[in-house]
Amino acid sequence: MNKTISYDTINCGNETGENSIDLASALLFDEMPEMMEEIMSKLSKPNTTLYLPAMPSKIDTGDVASNFRYKHDAKINNNVVQRWLDVFKEYKKNTSGNPVVITSVGRNDRYMTFKLLEDGEINVVNNNDNTVYVHESGIMQKFLEVSNITEEHMKKIRMSSKGARFNTYMADMIGFTNMMNWKYHRGMFIEYNTFMEPYTVTPECKYHRQEANGQLMLKPVTINGKEWIPKPGFNYMYFKKPSYKNTCVSQHFHTLQSGSMVKVYGQIFEALNDEDNGVKAMIRDYLKEMNTYSRLSDFWVNDIDDAFTILMIINAYRYAELDENDMMILEQFESIAKVWYDELSE
Repeated sequence: MNKTISYDTINCGNETGENSIDLASALLFDEMPEMMEEIMSKLSKPNTTLYLPAMPSKIDTGDVASNFRYKHDAKINNNVVQRWLDVFKEYKKNTSGNPVVITSVGRNDRYMTFKLLEDGEINVVNNNDNTVYVHESGIMQKFLEVSNITEEHMKKIRMSSKGARFNTYMADMIGFTNMMNWKYHRGMFIEYNTFMEPYTVTPECKYHRQEANGQLMLKPVTINGKEWIPKPGFNYMYFKKPSYKNTCVSQHFHTLQSGSMVKVYGQIFEALNDEDNGVKAMIRDYLKEMNTYSRLSDFWVNDIDDAFTILMIINAYRYAELDENDMMILEQFESIAKVWYDELSE
């Protein structure tokens, strides 16, 4: 599948509704500066909320979330980091005072893996004991059928996740579902470390406080038996409690409460199944209540979750009676997906 960085805005028709910005990719715009300009122009507009499917990291926890870096090239990586700092600075200007909403969860909370098999099927697996969720796997297979994705299509699609050994967490499905939970089930969220300030650290940076004076700030970290070592020339963006609350980039951050993923996975499989239900109605209502829904996606870049999130949204419009506004929104999502279907039919 053709790897694509795409910034799409769905016009939802509610002039008094929220402008949602879902930055579900690293800010890789070295050859597309106009995309960054479009994002920046919306961040400070009234009634805008910034959603991030990426967890902020503290300095002693090793590598940062993939959306906050580019591990293959130092120049590109450092540009990505600077753009994120620019995003937080611009969003801080927003008079609405909305927080940054973290829609991702840590890897330990993602207890389901979607395994993309050689025969084109998908198994949903429990990470704790490697058993297959039979019911959920059946829902996925039916979802592929109604989405007109054949086993031959999946054999082609799965290659986008080769770097992850043909596994995916469907993290962007989790992210979109939690955008809705922020609106309709806000009690599922807690404030994350009150105020946090993103800041840049290089492998050469040293501490100046007395108890650690002269020691390198970045050190190798081993997690689950795998060692992370900071790369020379690479900048890393970490988050800390600011010394002064009103720095130009400090923000309120909210994140999902621990223990919420059972409900989130339940919502996802309701959205994927083959009948109308309350979760699908919630997706339709959520979008109709928006002014705009803007999404930065990295389609088919090391994963399939961006594209399958769009297909999950489209699935919410099946099996239901749609009004004119629903149809307008659906057509915009279908136009995004048409590119992949055309490619699959070649």
